[in-house]
Amino acid sequence: MPLVSLEELPCSYLEQEKYLKIKEQAYEKHSLREILESTIKNNFRNPGEVSEFENNFINVSERYLLAAKKFSWLNENSAGYWLWCYLRNESAQFFPHQVRARFHEKHIFNPFNGELLNEDAENFLPQNYDHTGLTKSPNNYSELLDSIIGFFDHWIIALVYKKKALDILKSKWSFLLKWEAENGKPFAFLDKNDKEGGEWCWEYFRKKVTVIRWGQFQPASTLERYSYLTAIFYVWDVLPEARKVFLTDINRAWSQRKFRISQNDRKAFQTYMKEDTKRKLLELSKVNGMKINEVLEAIINDAYSSSLNLSK
Repeated sequence: MPLVSLEELPCSYLEQEKYLKIKEQAYEKHSLREILESTIKNNFRNPGEVSEFENNFINVSERYLLAAKKFSWLNENSAGYWLWCYLRNESAQFFPHQVRARFHEKHIFNPFNGELLNEDAENFLPQNYDHTGLTKSPNNYSELLDSIIGFFDHWIIALVYKKKALDILKSKWSFLLKWEAENGKPFAFLDKNDKEGGEWCWEYFRKKVTVIRWGQFQPASTLERYSYLTAIFYVWDVLPEARKVFLTDINRAWSQRKFRISQNDRKAFQTYMKEDTKRKLLELSKVNGMKINEVLEAIINDAYSSSLNLSK
């Protein structure tokens, strides 16, 4: 069924082919560009008609599409990843009820004359990101930004509502950045190129925080997983105190993990020695700022190297 019909409602049936009609779902900009080019090529022969059509299309776009500069704050990658993850996880809950879509075939909005074709029809807004048909796995950051803008483009409603929604999101991000400045960057201990570490953090986070719609996020690389981790941490709608507790817990768990890994090549060894020898060992440990096991390892390694040199 059509979600949005762009029709001028011309005066005669024969003239209807001169106007753009989107009768099938077409979501991303390349598909829409193809529709536009095909419409112009197949229906217009007079340059004046082409110019009139293009001007009309531009005028309608300016009434319903946010200017690119409104998204300029997303030039910072962390902001873009956060907003994309936010839309994937929270879009149905964020937008006010009165501007959500009620999916029904008769609810077709005509942006050319700014009227609803049915009195009870509500403005079109996808219930959540998945209903838009936009990509669920952006190949790069540029495609991710296109998807964010595409999501807002699908919302056919007065610009004032779009601007208000985007301003609220921008303010929300500013608040989160302030929190980060005061409390530190989440997952600061993680190297962005650490594949195993990233997977461990992902699983720990997923098990501890179950309110996130984790199935929405399928990172395709180690770097993407790293970007998603911070973004999803801020998508998580929770009190600031809970964020602090989580960071304390995961930092402690990470330290324990590192310790276990460091001990993988070590074996317990127990022996007996005279009291005087133990006293000397403790003094060596204190003087050199080393643990007892480190002192013993150093003594044994030095003795081993010396014996090999003597045998040559």
